Amino acid sequence: MNDIRTNANLLRFFPYVINHHASLFIFAVLGIILRAQPALYTDFSLDEFWSAEFSRPDKNVADVVKDTLHDVHPPLFQFLLHYWFKAFGYTEWVGRSFSLLMGILTFPVIYQLAKELYDKETAKLAFILFILSPFAIFYSAEMRNYELLLLLSAISTWQCIKLFKAPSLLTATLYFIASLALAYTHYFGVILIMTQGLCILVAWHQHSRKNKTIFFIFLVIYVVLCLSYIPMIEYVLSDMKEENFWVSNLSWYWSISNFLIFFGIPTGIIPAIIYSFMFWSTRQKLGKREYLILLNIILAITIPFILGLIVQPILTARNLIIILPIVILLFSQTLQHFGPKVKVAAIAVLLLNALASTVFFNQIKGEDLERLLATAHSDKLPLYIVNADGWKTDRFVKIKHELNIARFPALKIETFTTEASSLPDAFWLACYHRCHDIKLDDFIPTDFQVVGTSYGKGYQGKKLVKFDSEKRIQKSLALHASRQ
Repeated sequence: MNDIRTNANLLRFFPYVINHHASLFIFAVLGIILRAQPALYTDFSLDEFWSAEFSRPDKNVADVVKDTLHDVHPPLFQFLLHYWFKAFGYTEWVGRSFSLLMGILTFPVIYQLAKELYDKETAKLAFILFILSPFAIFYSAEMRNYELLLLLSAISTWQCIKLFKAPSLLTATLYFIASLALAYTHYFGVILIMTQGLCILVAWHQHSRKNKTIFFIFLVIYVVLCLSYIPMIEYVLSDMKEENFWVSNLSWYWSISNFLIFFGIPTGIIPAIIYSFMFWSTRQKLGKREYLILLNIILAITIPFILGLIVQPILTARNLIIILPIVILLFSQTLQHFGPKVKVAAIAVLLLNALASTVFFNQIKGEDLERLLATAHSDKLPLYIVNADGWKTDRFVKIKHELNIARFPALKIETFTTEASSLPDAFWLACYHRCHDIKLDDFIPTDFQVVGTSYGKGYQGKKLVKFDSEKRIQKSLALHASRQ
């Protein structure tokens, strides 16, 4: 009997925990920890090396912008990251801390967005759901433009809804600035602005056709946005003609796997099933706002899909981070239709899923390049990188060295050459990133033998010593004599 009373008291207590401001603060701290922990892993992925190279603090701003524009991305993120490096130093943690800050700043924006569209109770749920979102956690720990894209997507959506509900000069200005920054951060930001415009047109036709002021305010904003984006047109057209683009054609496997990425890996299928069931069971309660959210989501997926069929594939899960704020809104409103027991259970499942996903992220982030450099540095041998895939990977290994110069002060890194006369008597030979495409043994000179190996997630390394090296034999004999 006492157990039943205890459980009843707990159920009455849980809604208080979820809704109390102190509890929201605790969730915010948890969200920061979940994001900071994988960010502290100092091993970059190849994409992060691109960001580090483009935003080098010793570059001038014009070169930063030019290099970024030639890499199929608008320049705002790299521009801001350049000054971030200048202010706080050129290290991996500094670079990732910028994305971490963008992720943390998104917390209150999601709350305000949900509060603007619904109410405080839904806003609190949205706040918690976003904090526990593995998708948002992952990109908070990566030095790329996706977390800035997420923040600006949330701000732009928030100000868009606010402007539609209560037009004002301040809100119109904030919406314009957020949308312009969004478009100059990623091309998918332009797609989100397009979907917002279409949804606003539908909402205006349904509710506010007599209020032509709203229509003209948005029309003026979109016209000015188009004019402001003219400098980017030539780069957009050029990127559309990019050959050998890395994004592949869509498939059923792609669709399912990228759907699950939104919920986390490897346990994301559990919350995905739960959310799908909850959404289906409350489908009769969908209102006009929910249908507009669904329309926005469908358009944000359909537009790039059609563009991919016409030009080239561009649709990836990471690019769809633009719709994460409104997906969170939809899930939060769905959860509001259930009682305290279901809410508590859902949040518990999401918490466990976030923890599991964070642990998994630590296993897949980076490419173990740190281990290779540390091994070569401890052996006091030069490191030769096989540049066999056309990606200039030797350059990225050197960037890694520059980012960690204090830890590897004596390490010498060179691009591998088959001219045996120019090679030292002993060195490390390695390939990086696309090692599964090449066989490292094919690059070993005939007069060298393998005396050690080192393998990681993104590299292969072999320690080579020259056969019958008179110089090395003499050193070995001298060392042996000194120990007698």
